[in-house]
Amino acid sequence: MLWTRCFRCTSWQPLTLLVAALIAISGWQLSSSLGHAQETDTEVETTVGESAQGTPVQETGLEQTQTRMLAPIPAGDQEQPEVQQSSSPDIAGEPSIDELINQVADGMNDRQLYRLQYQMPEGEVFRFRTEHRASTEMRMSGFVEKSSMRSQNVKRWEVESVDSLGNITFVYSIESTTDWTQVGDAAPVSFDSRTSQEIPEGYESTAEMIGKPLAVITINPSGQVVDKKTSLADFNFGIDQTAIPLPSDLVAVGHEWYVPTTLTATDEDKRQVVLNARIHYELARVRMPNAYIAFQTEVLTPVTSRAVESQIMQQMTRGYLVFDMQRGLPIRSEVEWDEQVQAFQGPDSFLSYVGKWNESLLAEGEQLPITSLAPPEAQTGSVELKPRDGRPVMRK
Repeated sequence: MLWTRCFRCTSWQPLTLLVAALIAISGWQLSSSLGHAQETDTEVETTVGESAQGTPVQETGLEQTQTRMLAPIPAGDQEQPEVQQSSSPDIAGEPSIDELINQVADGMNDRQLYRLQYQMPEGEVFRFRTEHRASTEMRMSGFVEKSSMRSQNVKRWEVESVDSLGNITFVYSIESTTDWTQVGDAAPVSFDSRTSQEIPEGYESTAEMIGKPLAVITINPSGQVVDKKTSLADFNFGIDQTAIPLPSDLVAVGHEWYVPTTLTATDEDKRQVVLNARIHYELARVRMPNAYIAFQTEVLTPVTSRAVESQIMQQMTRGYLVFDMQRGLPIRSEVEWDEQVQAFQGPDSFLSYVGKWNESLLAEGEQLPITSLAPPEAQTGSVELKPRDGRPVMRK
């Protein structure tokens, strides 16, 4: 529940009382008067994490930002703040009490400043469930090949130390993995590190990683990698970054920031091409204590080669992340792909990639069930994934 503090009072009042007062004054018509309600003698104080406890966060004085989300935030993520269902019937054409409370909460949250920073206590262990599903189709000279894959794994962050600057050092490892793949009409291949007696061909290196420290990483409170030690030649776990980078200053809903990156590929003449790109982030919404961050890849270098497009399509990410500001860590994220390239190797060639990647924080002691990842259609055809509207930006 959100709380407010009156200038003339020392006690905290629940948001429900504020809504009740607003309803009495405006006669249920809050949508047109939210701006005026936020300019009364009520000051809202937002406490974010340990570093902001007891320190009021001042309003910006700016007009409420019209949020332009890079990626749609699913409606199912609107669980904060929790409110009890109203037992009274809704007036025809009027919003329910729950909707009014959410409207006021959103309006108040949009005008606050927030500090987004990692704050993981020394000695803590955080485990994440990660799932990746993908379906690929390639057509060339009358030949058609479809492939599908699905994998689930549990990754582990064990916090070794936190220094005086707030830099966090943690050990990265993978506790378990379950995989299922099928290429064309060949028999599918599956592997579960917890139960498989034999390691299928191609999974030897994966099996070798399970349960071992793969990297020791140090990040600062903004998520930037300060130090990284790993025995792997190409260390890149997760989607693009070990930890999503966060702004170092206080920010409001609608704030955008960018992180530069590069993509590499080979063109039709076998020449290596380096593309300048960036990850575009936006603080799309706040439902305390969670911040919803949308992001997408934007390629800045003009791309005229279809062959290059076919090689970078899996790096064109678009999704969102939920960051718990009180705990100081991500608790859920999702990325989706729906990419197609025509004529990447001849005029009749075609390549499509549809995929979905999601990750969520596991509860203490929670384990993934042992189950088959094969699709219901019993190991024939591709994994069906619903495409979504909108794609990452690529300059032509």
